[in-house]
Amino acid sequence: MPLLAGVVIAAGGAGIGSDSQRLNFALVLVSALTGLLIGMQFAEMRRVYGPIADQAKTLRTQVEEMKLEQRAWVSITSIKISGARRNVNGLSLDFQYSVENSGRNPASNVFLNAKLYVFVATGSSLGDFAEENRLCKPPIVNDFLGFAVFPRQKSPDITETWTLDQADIDRSEASLGKKIGSVPIPVLACLAYKDAVSQTWHGTPAAFLVSSVGENSFGGVPFDNQALSTAHLVIQTYATDVAPPF
Repeated sequence: MPLLAGVVIAAGGAGIGSDSQRLNFALVLVSALTGLLIGMQFAEMRRVYGPIADQAKTLRTQVEEMKLEQRAWVSITSIKISGARRNVNGLSLDFQYSVENSGRNPASNVFLNAKLYVFVATGSSLGDFAEENRLCKPPIVNDFLGFAVFPRQKSPDITETWTLDQADIDRSEASLGKKIGSVPIPVLACLAYKDAVSQTWHGTPAAFLVSSVGENSFGGVPFDNQALSTAHLVIQTYATDVAPPF
């Protein structure tokens, strides 16, 4: 015990004459002994419980991996524009899509939530995906929403309509200071669903761009036509960062 010997020698050399000095010496000695005992106990605990903690960490990792392997994984397999119209309420597009569950658990309450924009900025170096996260939020109370998709199964084609509100168009035109003749329409979406076994909500965010394609042109969706031909409207993956599936 070199530390304690040093303490004793130092105290002895200085001379322990008064009660106060003897008390201080006793306190130093007790503190040194306590620190030594705590250090020895900590080392022993690490020796005994260290492997157990490592095993517990490994087990937790394996459990999480098993959950990922077993859970439902639903994604969009196809999407196209099946209808379009322009009226006083805005620009409405009919989306026809199908999904597939590539996981091992059934998925329930599957639904696609989407929003159309004139212009949209999503994602950043900081990983701020506020729009996608909002679209991926599960409904507060609606156990009958959506449809079910079983493992390794594709859904039939489903058609839903989303509208670019006239109020959003008006704000964009006011910001630009002019009427918009045509512009590609960004679409942010989230395929939300519940794992039927764990009852956990999941989401697959996605981004698309709707544009008009002619024989020799590629441009935006016209805003001034009452009837829009879907033969010239195409939807493709939007080259922007989106939130990862969860």
